[in-house]
Formats: sequence, structure tokens, C-alpha cells
Amino acid sequence: MLSSRRNLLISAAVAGAVVLAVVVFFAVRSSSTAAPTGGVTSTSLSPTTRPPTPSSAPVSTAVSTTAAPATTPPPTTTPPTTTPPTTTPPPPAPASSSRPATPTQPTVAPPPPAGQVRPVQVVVSIASWNTSTKDVEFSAYAAGIVESGGTCVVEMVKGNLRATGRTAAVPDATTTSCGDLRVPGAAVSSGTWSATITYTSPSASGISAPSDVMVP
Repeated sequence: MLSSRRNLLISAAVAGAVVLAVVVFFAVRSSSTAAPTGGVTSTSLSPTTRPPTPSSAPVSTAVSTTAAPATTPPPTTTPPTTTPPTTTPPPPAPASSSRPATPTQPTVAPPPPAGQVRPVQVVVSIASWNTSTKDVEFSAYAAGIVESGGTCVVEMVKGNLRATGRTAAVPDATTTSCGDLRVPGAAVSSGTWSATITYTSPSASGISAPSDVMVP
């Protein structure tokens, strides 16, 4: 029972609201269409202006940035290569030998063929009276020959007088020496004598120039 009455009240209220809305609608429409001629200006409602809808994504203003020009590093400067002048070292000094230098020897002639005797030069270096031994001493050699088996003979002449002395020759480094060649003092008398020395061997022969010897 109560429910039925409530429903009736609600229905009546809704119907009354509908009727009221219809009445108001027509009243407003009549007043807007029938405008008086007395200069009343009809004002029409301007449509509602909606504000601009903001974009969901913010507009980003790109700032044009000009990139700075690339800086080119300065070129690498390579120092010039200085080539030192080539110095030729002096030639090495010849190695010195611990042994003494061998003196230059005179050329010795080869021996002659068998059966031939070649001439040699006989050089007298001493021909004098020896006051100590009281005899005449001589020093001589055969040049350009080195051999054994030779003989040295000295002959002293004064007028018709003759005195001789003899010794075996001995080989030396570059010559053949007459060694100790003497004439006894008892074989000579006082005065000037002329002396010559002869060298003889199976392969060589020679005689010296005369030498004057003063016997006291």
C-alpha cells in the first residue's frame, strides 16, 4: 500500500517536472522569435568557446646549434735528420815485430859452374906494424862470396926482398874473411914495404890493391 502511494507520488512529480519543462521551453522560444520593433536588439548567445586542448606531448622547440668547426691540430714537424760526415779512419799502423829488423845484406853471387873460377874483390882494411906483437898484421876479406875452403896469402915486397904470410879463410855473414893474417917481424927489415893479399878457393880467386906498410 505504501509502495503504491510512493510510486504514484514519484510519477506525479516526474510528470509535473516534464510539464514545467515543456512550458518553460515554449515560453523562451516565443520571446526570442517575437522581438518587438521598438529597437530591442535580439541578442543571440554565442556558442561556448572551448579552450584549446593542450597537446599531450609538449612541443619542443629545437634550438639549432651550429657545431664549432673542428680544430685541426698543427702539422707535426719532423726535425731534419743530420747525417754526420763519414770520416775514413787512417790505415792501421803496421804491427811492429819484436825481433830487430834484419839489415840489408849485399847480393852474394851464386857459385860458378863446376870447373870454373870466378873473380872476386879482395878488400884490405888493416895493414900495419903491431908494436905489441912485433909483427905486421892484416885484416882483409873477399867481397860478394860466402864459402869455406878458401885461403888468404899476403906477400910483402921491398926491392929484392920478399916476405909472406898465410891463413885459412872463414865464411862471414856476407863475405869470406881472411881472419888472423900476419907476417912475422923477423921476416922483414926496417923500411917501407908493399903488401898485396890474394884469396883463392876451388871456385873463386882475387887479389887486392897494393898497400904500403912502414916497418920501424
